[in-house]
Amino acid sequence: MPLYEYNCRACSARFELLRPASERLTAPACPACGEALTSLVLSVPAHVRAASAGPAQACATEPGSCCGGVCLN
Repeated sequence: MPLYEYNCRACSARFELLRPASERLTAPACPACGEALTSLVLSVPAHVRAASAGPAQACATEPGSCCGGVCLN
């Protein structure tokens, strides 16, 4: 379920809501004042690798490789 970020123009409340993608076009009501909310940016959750997946693969350090020579693990 996507995490949507909202802003209320009436009371300036700003928060995130988990909502089904099928409801993305319907503006929810602000829990603080009840007015319709304005959708901001879709927040994307980070991928978390399970610890049971084994050790991380060696980082490719050559330019043009999978991570462009920058190792982040």
